[in-house]
Amino acid sequence: MKIGFSTLALFMNSFDQFLEIASKDRFQLIEILCEGPYWPRNTLSNKVALEVFNSYDIDIYIHSPTIDLNPASLNPGIREETLKQLKETVNFGLKLMQRQLQPIQVLSIEWKNI
Repeated sequence: MKIGFSTLALFMNSFDQFLEIASKDRFQLIEILCEGPYWPRNTLSNKVALEVFNSYDIDIYIHSPTIDLNPASLNPGIREETLKQLKETVNFGLKLMQRQLQPIQVLSIEWKNI
């Protein structure tokens, strides 16, 4: 079993800081909560920020955004934005996967069924 922590524990720190703390304290994984500064829409536009993951042997898990989102919302705008952000989170996971050798846990969804 691997021991890790969520980026929620150090919210507003940089990826560099998360990875350095995880490495120093001998954690084997971190979970990136895709909220705030780690929102995929922002993170994917900053290619330099993603390069830091190449320097560490730490598994990365991602947690999709949840604040104010609901895939079952009766409000079509909220439902559509939720699905858009879930797709962006999957794309973020795929970008991270390209930068690392270890596996990334990514949400798998059959989009045609939604």
